[in-house]
Amino acid sequence: MSSPKEYQKSNVQRGELAAYKVLSNPAVQARNDSFLTLILPRAIKVDISSATLLLPHYDGETFDTTWNTTNGGAAMDTSLAYALPLLLQDLATIEPAVFTDNDLLKQLPNLAFNHENAVQYFGDLSSELARTNILSDLEHDKITHLLSHWQTTKLIINNGDFYPRNLIRQSDGKLILIDWEAWNPHSPFFLVDHPENVAAVQYVHMWGNPEWQAIFRAELEQRFAFESTSFDKGIIMKALTLASFFRKHETLFDGQLTILKQLLSGY
Repeated sequence: MSSPKEYQKSNVQRGELAAYKVLSNPAVQARNDSFLTLILPRAIKVDISSATLLLPHYDGETFDTTWNTTNGGAAMDTSLAYALPLLLQDLATIEPAVFTDNDLLKQLPNLAFNHENAVQYFGDLSSELARTNILSDLEHDKITHLLSHWQTTKLIINNGDFYPRNLIRQSDGKLILIDWEAWNPHSPFFLVDHPENVAAVQYVHMWGNPEWQAIFRAELEQRFAFESTSFDKGIIMKALTLASFFRKHETLFDGQLTILKQLLSGY
């Protein structure tokens, strides 16, 4: 019987089981002592054969009330906009080999971001929006051009879905990055990706708070060496993703469409 400080997940896909097995390794957990902002989660038990995870309950502040699919983070203060670039710097100190060398994880077809696959996948999403006149032909052409940009930053690990609800803030300000998922073969989210693409997931989820987005972008540009065009490519990919996922969710869809059109107007 699990205690109130534990909870069990059933029918967990193998990629997530493997990710938590890696994260729970004592050598990986030891990295928590060196991080400025990040705390890597662990699993109490990983059972590959029964596809179950036993996870600890983490105390701390969650963002379920200040971020949701109707307000896009409009109620969130800007503290996370300053903290998350530091968390990304912590993630960047971990070699992606901790995942890519794992026998279970390296079997995933979309474990790591791939430029050629991205051009095709996100180009198709853009084509569909252009075909239905949601995007103009000119906007689609601009997206195609941005997608062709090669990102040269060093790949980092991440949880595969880097957005507010997957964070828990502890009393000392450190952030636990939870829900380390490995998506299906057609997923646009990756466990190994460029930092600007990881950051873009947070950016597009905060469509309801332009002030937050501006601070976040400025902090990222200060702490990372990626080009503005590289971040814009990440934003395009993630905004297209959410627009595709939530075509029937008017508020979220409109938020992503606004991000796309505003960004493209500068090109």
